[in-house]
Amino acid sequence: MRTLLIEDEDGARAYLRGLLEGHDDVAVVGEAENGLKAIEAVNRLEPDLIFLDVQMPVLNGFEILGYFKHHPMIVFCTAFDEYAIKAFEVNALDYLLKPVDPHRLSQCLEKIRQECRKRDSLQALALEPDRTRNLVCRRGQSYHLVWLREVCMIFKDGRYTAVRTSEGGQYFLDLTIDQVDGKICNDHFFRINRATIMRREAVRRFGALPNGNGELETEWGESLSISRGRLAEFRRWFQGEAVE
Repeated sequence: MRTLLIEDEDGARAYLRGLLEGHDDVAVVGEAENGLKAIEAVNRLEPDLIFLDVQMPVLNGFEILGYFKHHPMIVFCTAFDEYAIKAFEVNALDYLLKPVDPHRLSQCLEKIRQECRKRDSLQALALEPDRTRNLVCRRGQSYHLVWLREVCMIFKDGRYTAVRTSEGGQYFLDLTIDQVDGKICNDHFFRINRATIMRREAVRRFGALPNGNGELETEWGESLSISRGRLAEFRRWFQGEAVE
């Protein structure tokens, strides 16, 4: 597991690094001593796991989470026990008190390994071609089964694939748009451009533009582009005709 240590005390980082060296499947790929450096390191290194202190200069351990573009597994590691409830509210997988007990750390890492195995199984499930009734989606550190009937739109959001539901919720997929396209596009879903897949019932209206592209309006009032090469096929699909 590629691991990042986020801790403002040099001694505490060195101690934790030494404990982790005893676990062959853990590789410390970076360290950060404050909130700003932590944000940069998480987004650049994309670790699987972070050990995160709470009280740090500039931004604390909870404040930095909103700036992550990558979403690693989180273990809080702090000298204070009063943050435990809040830690689990942000979907941390564990909460360790400093100084970290080696046996307690081993228990924590076994929990992380089990979580990794579960995620690998869900990823394999999501890629099975006959699993078309739901999608395995992620929100924070948690995974959810989202029924396709609840999905309005699937789209690229930076480096991620996002899912918008009929209730306005947003989840993320550990799949590319191309993988989703091959999995669900049918009578109900259509890929309108390189970055977006739409559900028919979520389209309020559409039309052609002077440049040859199309444009649709969603049920929530957003305007989206339909690629020129897909417009004719989209028209047939929207009208309920068979498409190839």
